[in-house]
Amino acid sequence: MAGMDIALFGGGGAVLVVLIGVLLRQTARTGESERRRADECRRADEAEAKADEAEAKVRDFEVALSRLERVIDGLGVAIWRRNADGELIDNNRAAVPLLRVNEMPGLLARRAMSVGSAQVESRRAVVDGTPRMFQVTAEPLSDAEGGGAIGHAVDMTELEDLQGELERHVAAQQDVLQKLATAIAIFGPDRRLTFANTAFARLWRLDVSIISESPSLIELLEALRERRRLPEQSDYRAYREEWSALFTSVIDSHEELLFLPDDTTIRMVVTPHPFGGLLMTFEDVTDMLALERSFNTALEVQRETIDHLRDGVAVFGADGRLRLANPAFLELWSLPASLRDGEAHFSQVVDAMRPCFDAAAPWDEIRATSILHIGEREVASERLARVGGGAVDADYLPLPDGGTLITYRDISDSLNVQRILQERNEALVTADRLKSEFIANISYELRTPLNAITGFAELLHDPRFGPLNDRQLSYTDAIVESSERLVRLVDNILDLASIEAGYMELDRKQVDILDLIADVEMLCQERARANGLELRRAIDIDLETIEGDPVRLTQALYNLMSNAMNFSVSGGTVTLAAQVDGPEIVFSVIDTGSGIAPEEQGQVFERFERAGRAASPGVGLGLSLVKSLIELHGGTVELESAVDEGTTVRLRLPIGQA
Repeated sequence: MAGMDIALFGGGGAVLVVLIGVLLRQTARTGESERRRADECRRADEAEAKADEAEAKVRDFEVALSRLERVIDGLGVAIWRRNADGELIDNNRAAVPLLRVNEMPGLLARRAMSVGSAQVESRRAVVDGTPRMFQVTAEPLSDAEGGGAIGHAVDMTELEDLQGELERHVAAQQDVLQKLATAIAIFGPDRRLTFANTAFARLWRLDVSIISESPSLIELLEALRERRRLPEQSDYRAYREEWSALFTSVIDSHEELLFLPDDTTIRMVVTPHPFGGLLMTFEDVTDMLALERSFNTALEVQRETIDHLRDGVAVFGADGRLRLANPAFLELWSLPASLRDGEAHFSQVVDAMRPCFDAAAPWDEIRATSILHIGEREVASERLARVGGGAVDADYLPLPDGGTLITYRDISDSLNVQRILQERNEALVTADRLKSEFIANISYELRTPLNAITGFAELLHDPRFGPLNDRQLSYTDAIVESSERLVRLVDNILDLASIEAGYMELDRKQVDILDLIADVEMLCQERARANGLELRRAIDIDLETIEGDPVRLTQALYNLMSNAMNFSVSGGTVTLAAQVDGPEIVFSVIDTGSGIAPEEQGQVFERFERAGRAASPGVGLGLSLVKSLIELHGGTVELESAVDEGTTVRLRLPIGQA
């Protein structure tokens, strides 16, 4: 630079150079001074900014501190601070009532400072006239923290009340569980038994002393194992571990059946307990399982029985849907097998039956009636005419569960047989009526010549009209006897015809019983003597008369006696007895004849039927007429007989009106 100045100004420019140097140095000093002043201004500004910032932070701290004080004052927890001498130096509003009435916080603070650790106590105090429970905590402060102690008190009154209420609920619950028939055991989080009711001890056959010791689950399993009250296990250790794992594996519930060595079956249900641990219930289901097996067996038997019935069976539920149907039901109405698997509604089932009915049948009425029977839930029956002339009887039976049982029986074959039998019966009745009319007509036609024959035979037999030799007398006797038998036969035929036609009327009057028996005996004496029979009487009554037709009663008893003599051989006896049996009088004819075989006894009272081995058999009308006459009197006829032991016929007549 100097070189350049010299070069510029020459030798005479030295002064100028000096001046320029001075100016340059002065200029440099002036710039340095300005820079120093600028730095000082900047540092002053920075200090002022820092002061403003510090002042702002102080204000913020004061605001935060004020806010914190308000928060602490607003807390429901009492908070206070004491200095190293135990004097109270600060507290919030919640601490005022407690510190005013109780010295315990001060004592607790001194103890905390003395031992150098936090101290906690629960104390009761009366605050504003109300007893309260507080949990008081005092914690010492270090010298760096200002020394002394800080304390706080939490009002535990409500929590204590809740705990007391909870304890009462738990006690009440345990009292209820104690009385339950279900065995219950509760294990705590420590896996020890905390509760077991008497049913549990009884089921597992445990002493109360074992339960009172609160054994662990493993200890309890060992006790049960000793008593053989656990299922037999090949690996007991693994089985025990499975039980222990229940404490960590059961989330919702676990159910298991335990099969004990004595064939007892226990159902175990394990659920997590709300307070931790497990709640276990045990129930002896041995009888229930046996009943269930019996029920299932009975159900299967009933199902098989229903499936093999010839009648169609269908069960509809309370909602009208098909619950059960046997194959016969499906076959009867030509229904698909899938119908009973889909729970079809009754209306759908009825609609599926439509093709089985005649097209001209009043289908809407049939359908409505069937649905009505289901809705009314009453016992009902109806006959449904099927296509082709068949018929089905339907029976509706309401069930206790609200459903309805319907049985369908195809009676088409029965109706056909009934129709045939009815036609045959009508033909037989017509033939019988024609036979009776024919016999009656013949009887009337026979009466006139019989009367003539009998009359002339009696004239010939009478010695007043001329003597006859012995042979002639025997001939006339035979003619008279045969004529009389033929007359009696004709009379019996006419009487039967009159009874069947409803023409016969009884001439009722009071009939002397002894006279009635005497008349019958008199009619039978000559024939009994001729046949070598003994007539006996057995009367054991204190009754004198009965009401009835004396002629018809005599006729009935005589026919019985005559029939008895026909079945008796010479030397036998025929007994006519009478006795009172309650509201009836019983006439009995007892013979010692050949008797009647059991297979023939049912037809002896039929017309033209003969049974047994009669000495002089008739045409088979006597007993039939007896039965008809006694029934006209309102009585009944009974027969007892055995082959070679005789026969007893009883006529039972009402005493009031025979």
